[in-house]
Amino acid sequence: MKLFYTLTILGGLVICSAAQAENATRDDFKQYASATLGRWSGDVTSVISEQNLGVKGDTYQGRWESEMIQDNQAIVFRFTGPESTSQSVCYFDAASKKIRVNEVSSKGFTNQHEIYPEGDQWIRHTRFTSPDGTVSNLRSVITHSKDGDTITVLINGKVGDRVVDNQKNVWHREKNSSADELTIHSYFQGLWQIDTDENGKKSTEFGRCIGSTGDCNIWFGKHTTSIHGYDPKTETWQGVLYSDDGSRMERVIKTAKDTKIVAGTKLTFSDKIYHPDGRITHSTVQFTCLGPNRFHEATTQKDKDGKVLTSFEMVAKRLKPAGK
Repeated sequence: MKLFYTLTILGGLVICSAAQAENATRDDFKQYASATLGRWSGDVTSVISEQNLGVKGDTYQGRWESEMIQDNQAIVFRFTGPESTSQSVCYFDAASKKIRVNEVSSKGFTNQHEIYPEGDQWIRHTRFTSPDGTVSNLRSVITHSKDGDTITVLINGKVGDRVVDNQKNVWHREKNSSADELTIHSYFQGLWQIDTDENGKKSTEFGRCIGSTGDCNIWFGKHTTSIHGYDPKTETWQGVLYSDDGSRMERVIKTAKDTKIVAGTKLTFSDKIYHPDGRITHSTVQFTCLGPNRFHEATTQKDKDGKVLTSFEMVAKRLKPAGK
């Protein structure tokens, strides 16, 4: 009897451990979202929302894009292929501890996905429902490349009587053009009130940002003027700012993977300031979008030898949109 209880307890531990291994957390959802945001394309034979899933034949180019919605609590995916389109919503289900996706295609196919991490990969279980009511179950292994520009999906399971055996779909991130980048950074266009707090010393100033030919943003402040544009070689949004005290600042902004700047979007600005007296200041600015008309910046500074200088924070509020 004692042996029976011991085995029962051990068996329970094994079941519990397996269940925990298939769980996801809200941080996992954030990581998954970050890795999938943007626009993607690939040459595939079929996707998981189509009737011909698993059928070997000619490839076609499919495209999909994703963006955060509902204050970063969900992701919306939009797929476009030659025969159909689909849309889906992805979110974290705290009750089941799973990343869930609900998908519907223009042909009437629906999918319910459950996703959880397993090592460096993601496991996706799919309940695939055809328009005639036939239900199939699929298991996919999703892998993201280290550079974040490739997603590989291996699909296994059955669709009706047809076996899907290691169907491989490879998706590549589409790079933004300068026009795309201007669309993203057009968020900054308009008339702004900027409230700065530097160790308790508060100040307020105003500035205007406009879009310009060449897919650029131009900023006019009380003491500064700057121009920013996209550098396709480094895939960053770069700019140069001139101040009335004679200093010049070079700024590099890591390109956002989001298709637009929304509440919760975070960017890092790397600045290098050349002063008239020969000093050089290195600044790191952490930008956080607070909504459609407000953002926050926290700036830390060091001199060229690494000595920590004054840090400060600012909150900007849009007073008028661009063109008003």
